[in-house]
Amino acid sequence: MRGRKVDFLTELRRDRLRKKKREPFQPTLFARISAVVREYRLTEDFIARLAGGESRLALDVDRIIPGERQPLVIPLYALVTEDEYRVTRGILEKVSNPYLAYVQSPEDILFSGPLFARNSTLPSDRLLRWAFETLLLCELAKEEVQRLLAHEGKGVSEVTQKRIDRLEAFVATVENE
Repeated sequence: MRGRKVDFLTELRRDRLRKKKREPFQPTLFARISAVVREYRLTEDFIARLAGGESRLALDVDRIIPGERQPLVIPLYALVTEDEYRVTRGILEKVSNPYLAYVQSPEDILFSGPLFARNSTLPSDRLLRWAFETLLLCELAKEEVQRLLAHEGKGVSEVTQKRIDRLEAFVATVENE
């Protein structure tokens, strides 16, 4: 009888230890946004740009170069000045979507809303690798391919087919890497 009790207690302890595995400490969303604010010296003018709405992107296939991200060092704790705090809080109040957890530049903050509105199911590895502008252009390219195919019907002109091919090549570059 006593042997079973000891085994049970030992199993219980092992179980609890497994559940208490240490997970790496991740910076908060505030720390991430404040790092962007500090690195790029954002001011309250940036908050006004956020209120302006979606930035327009031209979908010029010949000029699209898929842009990978430049790494940004995010501190574990945010130590900010009063102005940086005000700007960070303003950004967090104006923009609220899950993609903010992956931003690394002011452009990412600007494009996170329109990107999330177009595709809310992007995998985290893609959000970490590509600039949000590139991901938004990819979503716009997919929409344009759909529109061109629907508009042209069965008979696609040679010029339209070349554009579709270039758009699909761009989408494949972003989605398959």
